[in-house]
Amino acid sequence: RVLDQFAATYNAELERALGDTTLSPLERLRRLFEAKCERLESQQCRNGCLVGNLSQEMADQSDAFRARLEEIFEGWVDRFADCMEEARDAGEIPPHLDVRELAEFWLNSWQGAVLRAKTERNTKPLRTFLNVMFGYIHQG
Repeated sequence: RVLDQFAATYNAELERALGDTTLSPLERLRRLFEAKCERLESQQCRNGCLVGNLSQEMADQSDAFRARLEEIFEGWVDRFADCMEEARDAGEIPPHLDVRELAEFWLNSWQGAVLRAKTERNTKPLRTFLNVMFGYIHQG
C-alpha cells in the first residue's frame, strides 16, 4: 500500500514535470533531476528513493513484491523514453541513439548515483550524473 501510494505520487510528479510543453524535452528532464538533487540535498542525502531502497532490501524476499518494483521502474523508464523521443524528434538528441536503451541506462545510473549520495552524504554523485548524462546526450 505504501509502495503503491508512493508510485502514484511520483508518477503524478513525472507527468507534471515531463509534460510541461513550455520547456524543451531535455530541459524538462534536467529540471526534474535538478529538483531531485535539491530535494535529496535538503534531506542531507539520507532518504534516497523508496523504490530503490526497497529493491535493494526486499526484491529477494517475495517474487510478487519484486515484480511490483520492476513494474514501477519500467513505468519510469517508459516516461523517460517518451520524453527522450520527443527530444530526439526536436533535434535535441542525436537520431542514432536508442531512447529506450538510453532511458534504461538513465534510470540505472541515477539509482546508483542516489546510492552513492546516501553513502557520501552529499550530492556530488548526483551532480556528476547530470553533468555526464547531459554531456553525453549533447555529444551524441
